[in-house]
Amino acid sequence: MTAFSVTLLGMKDRGVALLLESVFGLGVFAIALVVSLGLILVVGKGSTAAREYELAEQVGRQYLEFYLEQNRGLPPLPPPVAPFPAVVSYYNGSSVYQINFSVNASFFQPTGQPYRDVLVNVTWDTGMARQLLLEGYVGY
Repeated sequence: MTAFSVTLLGMKDRGVALLLESVFGLGVFAIALVVSLGLILVVGKGSTAAREYELAEQVGRQYLEFYLEQNRGLPPLPPPVAPFPAVVSYYNGSSVYQINFSVNASFFQPTGQPYRDVLVNVTWDTGMARQLLLEGYVGY
């Protein structure tokens, strides 16, 4: 082998190595991009679920406080409240969305106890049925 052919073989090896490095680098970049986009979608869904849960909790707390106030003293035990629809609208930066909540309330008085148990059940469905149960006690 001449010195010229040895130089050409070295250049071919460097060219193949550079090509392999480039392909490997693009593959790593593509995988990182796909993982990042997947994380963005998961975070967006989690944020939406947290927003819905927070709104349901606010609606439920309003009804719980109302029923706790109504049951102070010694009024007769009210019957369970029929499902009450509550529509909440919110703005998420580009458009207005509405969530339809259904609020149920029920009342219990344990035998011989000086308090009443008030249960408020909030349900909603935005692709998946969800439920939030709030409980409070009121003495007399």
